[in-house]
Amino acid sequence: MLQMGTVPQRPDRRRWLPALLAVALTMTLVALTFTPARASVGGSAHATAVQARAPQVELDVQATGTISAVQPILDRLTRDPVLAGRQITAAQVGTPEAPAGTEADTVPQQRIPGLVTVEESHACTQRVQDAELSAQARTGQVSVGLLGLDVLRVGPVLAGATTHPTQEPTARAQEPQVEFFGRDVPLPAEEPIEVDEQLSTADALAALETAVPGLQGLVEAIGGVVEAGGGVQVHMGRSAEADPRTGRAGAVGFHAAVHLDLHARVCIPNLSGGCLAEVTIRTDATVLDLVLAETLVERPETMPVVERIDWAVVVPVIALVAVVLFALGLALGRYRRTGYGDRS
Repeated sequence: MLQMGTVPQRPDRRRWLPALLAVALTMTLVALTFTPARASVGGSAHATAVQARAPQVELDVQATGTISAVQPILDRLTRDPVLAGRQITAAQVGTPEAPAGTEADTVPQQRIPGLVTVEESHACTQRVQDAELSAQARTGQVSVGLLGLDVLRVGPVLAGATTHPTQEPTARAQEPQVEFFGRDVPLPAEEPIEVDEQLSTADALAALETAVPGLQGLVEAIGGVVEAGGGVQVHMGRSAEADPRTGRAGAVGFHAAVHLDLHARVCIPNLSGGCLAEVTIRTDATVLDLVLAETLVERPETMPVVERIDWAVVVPVIALVAVVLFALGLALGRYRRTGYGDRS
């Protein structure tokens, strides 16, 4: 009786091929569904809470008659400027770095002595990945005085501007509470407004005394008489503009130009009732340019997809998928060569 030998069994590759296919499919899906790192580049954002410029202001002084009689007055009037020039900028920031970042600055109370006081101010710009680029600025209460006159009081000021790589920009300037010589003044966003206050003789004389301390006492000491008048004008407003075409947007929470008109006449009388000597004093100038909560943004650009991909993550995934697919190809080739499985 002839006995048949036992044929050794080959491993059934069909058992592990489904698992290999599942791994390959999973890795391929991971590679295909990977979301590139999002980022935007370019554009700009700027925010400034306070900009105040006060030029030097001097009195225009002219004398007629017996000059020696009014020489002390002339010396007092021409010794110092009415206002010394000065400029301040507080809480100012620029464009955040890409792909995301924030710039911020906070400054405590700022002053131009005798002219303007601004409580705490804050400015901030922010860039969000592949999204908004924004700027905001705000100030606390602001007061403007001029030669002892309480000219303006402005409540908290807030302005902001936002742009986006693919969406329309926006700008806003919140209406602050404004008082001019103690009177509430509405501040529309459409057009700037102009308000003025005529100074009484008493107010004008008080302002002149503040500008030139001791002047009235000196005039009275030499027997002179002072007549004075004038006015204060303020051109002020707020603005918010956005251009969908360019992606540019800007807002100013409050801006004002303060103008002073002050004039006076000093007469040193003679025995006939006329003037032995006469001094005319005048100033007609813008004494303060003030801008509060100014913001400006320009649209950023979305990075190209190739530049946005984090290759440090994607390359290993692609390499692993390639290895799995290569191994799968080898396994399928061997499977076919052996007749698709074991045969007796």
